[in-house]
Amino acid sequence: MLQNGDVDIAFDLLPKDLSDLAGSPDVAVLNFEIPWPQYLGMNNRIPPFDNVDVRRAVSHAIPYQTIIDQVMFGYAAELKSPVASGMPTSDYSFWAYDGGPAKAKEKLATVRPRDAAGKARRQLAADLIDDVIVLDRKLDAIDKRIAEAVKASDTTLTDIVGVGPVTAAAILGEVGDVARFTTADRFASYTGTAPLEVSSGDVVRHRLSRAGNRRLNNALHIVALSNKRHDPRGKAYYERKLAAGKGKKGSLRCLKRRLSDVVFRTLVEDRARANPGGQMGATLTASAVDQIPKANTSDKPQPGFVTEATPTRPPAKAAS
Repeated sequence: MLQNGDVDIAFDLLPKDLSDLAGSPDVAVLNFEIPWPQYLGMNNRIPPFDNVDVRRAVSHAIPYQTIIDQVMFGYAAELKSPVASGMPTSDYSFWAYDGGPAKAKEKLATVRPRDAAGKARRQLAADLIDDVIVLDRKLDAIDKRIAEAVKASDTTLTDIVGVGPVTAAAILGEVGDVARFTTADRFASYTGTAPLEVSSGDVVRHRLSRAGNRRLNNALHIVALSNKRHDPRGKAYYERKLAAGKGKKGSLRCLKRRLSDVVFRTLVEDRARANPGGQMGATLTASAVDQIPKANTSDKPQPGFVTEATPTRPPAKAAS
């Protein structure tokens, strides 16, 4: 309704809706830090939460940052004090629950229930923590294999500030052969970073493109967030767009579009280095100078219909 103009203002939207609206050029999303804490309630009168070590183990095992990123879509912060940040008597030195699953298992090992039900609950909790530890190890192993595969590909994508092995692997997997994109503009259209023109008369306007490969678009969004923080060039470009009145979201979209060109150029250079002879398949203009195929034989327009499938040749004259 906000995007269609049916309503002018809305409050208390779901985090996912805020994430979707944040990319709209026609909607302004205003964020205010408010002391609205969310708690996981544990009744200390009901087993097993009547044991303080069980409550501490649960506090260690909760993946706080994952909840913030994937459930709240970044519209939250980890509360490390009984009193919210900015409020009187807020004290972050109180927090001591960053140990993770290993620390949770250590705390749970100190629990010694006497009845059968308590022992069963403790075993179930221990099994769940073991599952989390196994999953963490698997994720670490996957990250290691991805890093090895990206290194073996000899790509230089990871030289771009903000592109790590996982992001590089996502880009390589989604793009495939960069030769199928004849220009950086077409690559930007594929990544969804090229704005769409919605001009009317003398008024020239552009709006956010919802088309393109959304996985690539998300990867470039992550790169842009990191780039504007850690790369002086990206930060300077972002600030120039802010000064030009683009706004935070608009400036970030401009940076994403620029980074799309950087990624495209890097992929082209990587391919040129891997194919120094310039042979890129059945192309009409393949050379060491021009690494980008302009037209495949299957894509080149053909003349109109012919009356014969195979034109006949006149018979050759016999030599006298």
